[in-house]
Parts: sequence; structure tokens; C-alpha cells
Amino acid sequence: MSEVRGVGLDLCEISRMEKQLKNEGFLRRVLTEGERQYVSSRGAVAASSLAALWAAKEACLKAFGVGLAIPLTDVEIVH
Repeated sequence: MSEVRGVGLDLCEISRMEKQLKNEGFLRRVLTEGERQYVSSRGAVAASSLAALWAAKEACLKAFGVGLAIPLTDVEIVH
């Protein structure tokens, strides 16, 4: 059985995500319904929560080895 090993760092600019908070098309493309509810409940830290979700999803897709070949909504980050 093979093992996947690696260390990585995924970052996302909060200011970039702040601009996307009102972009409903973007939010629907990258977040599940549960994630959208989570972000909208975060108030003043909504942009940083969105950035964290984006970075986590990007890291998952890299770990799966699929890149953006699958929709981001196929991965859900839960708290």
C-alpha cells in the first residue's frame, strides 16, 4: 500500500476574498450551502473565513491529486 506524504502551505489574501463576499456566483461556485451559511454567520471576520475555506479546499484538491478537475463544491469543510 502506498502512502502519500508531503508538506505544503496554502494561503489566500483576505482582501481578495473580501471583494468576493458579495459575488453570489463565485460563492455558489466554490462553497457548499453549509459553507455559505457559515461564512454569512461570521460577521466582521467573514472575509477571513472565506479565505480559510478557499485555502483548505485548494489544499484538499492538491492532496487528492486532482487539482481543479472536480468542482470545489464536491469538497465541504466542516467546523
